[in-house]
Amino acid sequence: MAQPSLVDSGAHSAEIAQWFRKVPRPDRYPWVFQVTDAELYLDRLVLLDAQLRLRLEAFLGRAPDKSWSWFVQATHIVSGHDFNLLTRAFSSDAEAQAQQN
Repeated sequence: MAQPSLVDSGAHSAEIAQWFRKVPRPDRYPWVFQVTDAELYLDRLVLLDAQLRLRLEAFLGRAPDKSWSWFVQATHIVSGHDFNLLTRAFSSDAEAQAQQN
């Protein structure tokens, strides 16, 4: 399992970040901080295709072949189940079982 990222600074007012245009709505996110040891998984991208959307709780009652831009163009709270699917945060046994369903 990957090591978590680490907070590497104190919190700073997001108004400073707005000045640098890094935070589009500082009123919604009043504090920012530096992070180290962040890891990108560019070789293990999660494809948000219709098959995965069918398994996500956020898409219950929605047609998987319809527009889903609403899901990726804004910040949302996702369920633990959806988080695990989107980040592949579950064990390989659970992943194998989920792929069978």
